[in-house]
Amino acid sequence: MKKTLVFLLTLALAVTASAMVISAASPAVSPEREGIIGSAATAVDGNGDSYNITVITPSDVDESDFEDALEDLQETEKNDNLNIVDIAEVIITGTGDPSFPITVSFNVSGISSSDHNYILFRKSDGSIITIKPSSLANGVMKAEFPELGAFALVSDKGAAAKPGESKPGATSPKTGAQTAGVALLAMISALAIGYSAKKIFE
Repeated sequence: MKKTLVFLLTLALAVTASAMVISAASPAVSPEREGIIGSAATAVDGNGDSYNITVITPSDVDESDFEDALEDLQETEKNDNLNIVDIAEVIITGTGDPSFPITVSFNVSGISSSDHNYILFRKSDGSIITIKPSSLANGVMKAEFPELGAFALVSDKGAAAKPGESKPGATSPKTGAQTAGVALLAMISALAIGYSAKKIFE
């Protein structure tokens, strides 16, 4: 009888620990990216058709890809306070073949319409073009893109955050904290079962 109880307690520990580890290790289905630009976005093409798109942090583009274009923009606008505040990429998450150009609306934070805001868009041929957002109201920026791809958001807002650092496969601080919590719970469970088993044999 005692052996049976110990076996059941051990089995319960194994199942519980496995479930907790799997739960903590599983990534979120649609994690919110870091940075000024949010993940939510909508798009309407030249024919008036809507498309499901999302904003991600590109893995193959960084500030260095926009340095020359930023310097040209600073010189053209005579504004040395212009800086890259975020880098993102828009992609279609559903099906469809949009007619370009396409009007994209995406969430932003930390900047306003009173700031001088621009978009440096990297086309598929590698060239960089400057786009002036058509509007920015209630935290939503709207701009016309020649295609879908990576872009840098430029602003002279001094309080603007730096570019988001979300990278594919990276472990977020929240995930790290969850993993540590799981390890602690597993250890406590093991000690509790060990103590119970000891009591059974006494």
